[in-house]
Amino acid sequence: MPKLDAFPKWFLVAAMERVGAHGKPHQALMIFTRSGPEAPWLLSNKTITSAKLPKIATDGQGYAIAVAAEQRQPARLAVPLGDLATAHAAYLTTGTGPFAAGQYTSEWRTERTAWARRPRAGGWRDTVTFGQTRYPTAALRTKDGGILAWYAVSRLDTLFPGRTGRPPRPDAIPGDIRDYLGGPPKGARTEVRVAWLLLPLTYVPPAGAGDGRAAVLGQTTGLTSAAAIRH
Repeated sequence: MPKLDAFPKWFLVAAMERVGAHGKPHQALMIFTRSGPEAPWLLSNKTITSAKLPKIATDGQGYAIAVAAEQRQPARLAVPLGDLATAHAAYLTTGTGPFAAGQYTSEWRTERTAWARRPRAGGWRDTVTFGQTRYPTAALRTKDGGILAWYAVSRLDTLFPGRTGRPPRPDAIPGDIRDYLGGPPKGARTEVRVAWLLLPLTYVPPAGAGDGRAAVLGQTTGLTSAAAIRH
């Protein structure tokens, strides 16, 4: 765990977790935070990953070395920690940026495109935006001079009726969204707004190392709100 002098304080727990009764064990990384001296420790982030993690650097007392987004970095990074969430949101929007292809980057964008096909086939149009959030960034220095970072990216999907003049099919809305709404949205002038929170686990190498791209090693995604709005 890192040695932190000021609040909020946090520490990381690494454990093995099996998904399903016969699933293969994967590494689960859990961050606990404490906002003040009288506050309890609370679970603030959990990521399950099967990726090989970089080795964490330690100080002379054996503590992991925490890196704050606002502090001056001892070594340049391929992506500055303070810019990481914004750069990730831009990558998810455009498909370009300093991120390596993989399950949570290029493949995730492909899956999101496939996800949108069903609502479109049912008469819905859609827009999606990604952005930075107010959630704090946590990062640990790695032995090679890079960092292992946890942060948050927001995703907002808006689904609205197409221009055909006919009501879109309610069952074309994905089931998890319908469940959150308590039923399918109805009406030719109903708009559906859905918010998600993405919690990536990303390794950022030092500048000049390898291909200079950050690698997203895991990601937790949660549906945080959904609303049907009638105009």
